Amino acid sequence: MFRAWFLSSAILVWLASVRAEGQAVRAFELTYTARMTELPSGGEVRLWMPVPPESEHQKIRRLRFTVGPELPARMGDGPAWELRETQEGRHGNRVLFAAGRTGGGAVEVSYSCEVERQEVKLDLLNSDAPLGGSRRDLYLKGDRLAPVDGVATEWADKAAGDVTDPMPAARRLYDRVMEHMRYSKEGTGWGRGSLEWACTQGYGNCTDFHALFTSMARARRIPCRFEIGFSVPTERPEGELPGYHCWAWFHVEGKGWVPVDISEADKNPQLTDYYFGSLTADRVQLSVGRDLELTPAPHEGPLNFFVYPHVEVNGVKHAKVERKVTYRDVVKQ
Repeated sequence: MFRAWFLSSAILVWLASVRAEGQAVRAFELTYTARMTELPSGGEVRLWMPVPPESEHQKIRRLRFTVGPELPARMGDGPAWELRETQEGRHGNRVLFAAGRTGGGAVEVSYSCEVERQEVKLDLLNSDAPLGGSRRDLYLKGDRLAPVDGVATEWADKAAGDVTDPMPAARRLYDRVMEHMRYSKEGTGWGRGSLEWACTQGYGNCTDFHALFTSMARARRIPCRFEIGFSVPTERPEGELPGYHCWAWFHVEGKGWVPVDISEADKNPQLTDYYFGSLTADRVQLSVGRDLELTPAPHEGPLNFFVYPHVEVNGVKHAKVERKVTYRDVVKQ
C-alpha cells in the first residue's frame, strides 16, 4: 500500500560572512515538495512546479527531482510516470512537469537543490549591454491584471511629471507606491497583483505593490519585469518557508536591470533608499513574469504568476495540494 510522507526539504546556504565586492553572499539547500491528496483511482494527474533559474545573482547546483519517495515507477498496470524539466513559453522559466495515473490516495513530487544567492547593490550595477528589441517589447507590455494604459498612464504621469530620465522617473514612481500603499492582508481581494485593487484600495501584499509600480513604469516606457520566489529568514539557520515574496526590476540603458522591493521597504521604512536599487541575498527566485504559458499547456491556460504547484486531474484544476518548502543554512568552509 502506498504511504505518502513529506521529504524534509533542505536548502544549503552558506551564510555570507564571505563578501564579494561589498556584496553579501548566502548559500542554502532548498527542498520543495508538493503532496497531492484525495486523488481518484485511475485519475490522469499532471503537475507543474517552478524550478529556480540560474542568473547573474543566483547559482543552482545539485538539482534532483523525485516522485514518491515510495511511489513505484508504475502504478498497477498503468504507464510509467513522466518526470521532466520543461520551459515556460513567454519568459523561459524552468518548470518541473510530472504526469501519470494513480491508484487513488496521495502522491508526492519534490526537488532539492543548492542555491547560492548574491546581494544586489545599486552602486555596483553597470551594464552597457542594450535590452534587445523583442525582450524590450515584452517588458513594456501590460499584463492581464496590470495593464499599461488608462489608469496606469494617469498615475504614472502624475507621479513622474515631466521627468524623462528613467532613473529619477522610476524613483518618483517608487515613492508614489510607498506613499499610496500599505502592507496588509486584511479581508479578501488582495494578493492577485491587480492594478485596479492597488489604486482603489491602497493596501495589499507584495504582488499588489509591484503591480502598481510595474504598470506605471511601463506606462512611462521604462521596461519592467516581475520576479517571485521566497524570502529566507535571517533569524534562524533552518526552517520552513510558508509564503512567497516578489519584487520587480526596471531597465536603464548603461546601468542595466535595477531592482526594487517596495513592500519590504514599506515594512522597513529605514531601508527605503536601500530597496530602491538593492536586494538582500536572503531570497530565492523561482520565476519571472506574469500570464505564464507553461509547457505542456495546462487546460486552465496561462497562470497569473508561478510560485506554487499547479495540478490538474482529468483536465480539471485539483485544489488538494499540500506544499512544503524548507531550507537549511550551511556556513561555507
